[in-house]
Amino acid sequence: MSLNRVGGARIERSGFWLFTSYRVFFTRTRHFTLTKREFDAARSRRDREGAATVGRDGDRALWWTAEGFFWAEEALDGEAVGLLAWDRRRRQ
Repeated sequence: MSLNRVGGARIERSGFWLFTSYRVFFTRTRHFTLTKREFDAARSRRDREGAATVGRDGDRALWWTAEGFFWAEEALDGEAVGLLAWDRRRRQ
């Protein structure tokens, strides 16, 4: 099971009210765009389950945890990613 931390990941909000969108940058220029509803659902899943998928790039998924953003293979679920991120922080 591979879990790789995304250094320098950030979230940018744009728009207002109904037109709000969030861009989750995983490199300087590459990002996933989420609507307000998708962003709120991901944040809720992250808080409830420990991790939430933000987007997919090929055979890997970008996960959002309390510890930050991580790339993981698609076979992992939210609970596994949350536990792996927590264990990584604990070991440090």
